[in-house]
Amino acid sequence: MFKYLFVWFLAAYSYDNMLKTYTSYTSENTFGEMKDFIIHQQEREDALREQCHLQFYTIPKTSYFEELINTYLNKGYYISSKMEVQTKEELLTQSYMSENEGKDLILGDKTFTLIKSGVKAREVYSYSNQMYEPYPRSPVWKVILDDITLTITSID
Repeated sequence: MFKYLFVWFLAAYSYDNMLKTYTSYTSENTFGEMKDFIIHQQEREDALREQCHLQFYTIPKTSYFEELINTYLNKGYYISSKMEVQTKEELLTQSYMSENEGKDLILGDKTFTLIKSGVKAREVYSYSNQMYEPYPRSPVWKVILDDITLTITSID
């Protein structure tokens, strides 16, 4: 009788333990939750920097597949095409076009790589779709001079 009671207790305890273990594996994922929290926090900080016009470089948002390609194939570099511009005004005009992101804009003997295209402020605002308006921002370029890499956020 004592053996049956002991086996029943052991089986009930084991079943309860396995059920709790399975529940914790399916409902608690602390590493995944922490990773998601950090990513959302970085996106929030980037949005605040853009809204406050702090002009700091923000991390470009990429999908998991693009991240794998950049890490293992491109080593994080842009596959860039070159475009010659004649004046500073033309450089600024081309820098506000989103399709030119990652391109090398050549002005004279300097090569500007457009990291993030700019967004101009609209003159007319509509209150009906105000939440979908992009925030104005300046373009961000990268220039390599000898062994120094400069990140430029404003050209006057």
